Amino acid sequence: MTAPVLVPIGQIVVDDSLQPRCDGISDEHVDALIEAPENWPPIVLARRNGSLFLIDGFHRHEAARLLGLGELTATIFDPAGDTDLFDIAFRLNAKHGRPLALRDRKAYAAAMLRDHAELPDREIGRRSGLHHETVGALREERRRPVHIPDRKPGELRGDVGPLDPIRFGKKASTAQKAVAGYIQRLGEALHDPYLDDSTLNVWSENPAVITRACFAAMGDDRAAKLLTMIEADAHFILQVSKARTIFTQEENK
Repeated sequence: MTAPVLVPIGQIVVDDSLQPRCDGISDEHVDALIEAPENWPPIVLARRNGSLFLIDGFHRHEAARLLGLGELTATIFDPAGDTDLFDIAFRLNAKHGRPLALRDRKAYAAAMLRDHAELPDREIGRRSGLHHETVGALREERRRPVHIPDRKPGELRGDVGPLDPIRFGKKASTAQKAVAGYIQRLGEALHDPYLDDSTLNVWSENPAVITRACFAAMGDDRAAKLLTMIEADAHFILQVSKARTIFTQEENK
């Protein structure tokens, strides 16, 4: 790595796929950093294809952005072309700062099992900070057959769902009906498994993976429309859905 240098924030590439924390940025930790920017250690950047990718220091970068800082002190390294940057990000984040949560370590172990299945459970456990039996259970889980629904991505089931009274209701507005459909499709996306190009199950607790699965289920256009419409109509839809659930429970008593 180079000696620490000042790097303009605008030149730093933040790739969420390199974020080792499943919950992403912690607002509380960012707030604490904002209180003492003079104590920040250098962030770590990897130079690849002429760009500087953030590897370690996601919270410091966010704090600097909120403070309006123009530069950050960073150390830069030039990894080989086949270097796994996520692996480096995990190991650096595991050494200092906020401790990695259990599911962060499990997500990293799952990635290792996907990309380096030949490694024994004890070695993956050593790298991820997990017991080898936990790694073995994750390996066994990956071997289980994955059920792929016969429906097309985002296609709703034939049975009546909790939002159908809105989707097919005469008094609901067009926007409310559309949002109800989008929310129901999103619900399907959250429960359907999705596969990557290597036909391996990539479902995980990583929000980025879940987001990609939902976009795959809904399609970019539906997802974009949902984002613009949901703020105005989701509250109404969810209240109706909740009321319907309560009504059904009372009827069944």
